[in-house]
Amino acid sequence: MQRYALEQYEDLADIKCVIVHTMTFPVEWLTNYFSCLTTEQSMACLQEMLRVNICQNLQVVIQIATKYSDILGPVKLIEMLESYKTFEGVYYYLGSIANLSTDPEVHFKYIQAATRTGQILEVEHICRESNYYNLEKVKNFLKEAKLGDQLPPIIVCNRFDFDHDLVLYLYQNNLINFTEVYVQRVNSIRTPQVVGGLLDEARRFLADVDCDENTIRLSLPLSLATSPLTSSYMKSSNATD
Repeated sequence: MQRYALEQYEDLADIKCVIVHTMTFPVEWLTNYFSCLTTEQSMACLQEMLRVNICQNLQVVIQIATKYSDILGPVKLIEMLESYKTFEGVYYYLGSIANLSTDPEVHFKYIQAATRTGQILEVEHICRESNYYNLEKVKNFLKEAKLGDQLPPIIVCNRFDFDHDLVLYLYQNNLINFTEVYVQRVNSIRTPQVVGGLLDEARRFLADVDCDENTIRLSLPLSLATSPLTSSYMKSSNATD
């Protein structure tokens, strides 16, 4: 009965009244039905489905959004989902299209949604593999996100040679133990830059304190403080002072 009504209705208000009852329609049929609607009608119906019962209708809305993404436009669909504060919806929608998109905003929003829904492994994956996100935008977002695991910003800074920015950020936010993660798990070749950056920051921070070499070493993660590279760097640094 409901399906017949939708097939007969032409007035948008009538369509919206019926289409929100998604449980009464086969998902495939309902998804295909949207091919009969204009872009404006489709967006209006999707918004109504979310407004009336977001818990019940979110999954089918994501399926419809994914199928007609090129027609409806990712920007409008993201704005719609964000207006209902469903980062889960944004995450699953963009997860279906991100691999096919070269739009930097799509990749940024996917990283953002994955972060806000706790999908940190996926954040790491797209930070490592995507070639389309805006570096500064993503880097700044990840810094401000205050993640328990700092691997995502480490991955971004490593890919784009932002060693100094990374060391400065980790040092100033009392996260220097993550420098060990960087040089042990991500890129050991960058150890000289990391050690040098940490020692420079430690020297600046302790500049107004009467501190010796051992005090500066204590400000570093253990594996770096005891590294021969650290001793070598400090000797060469002292020689130039």
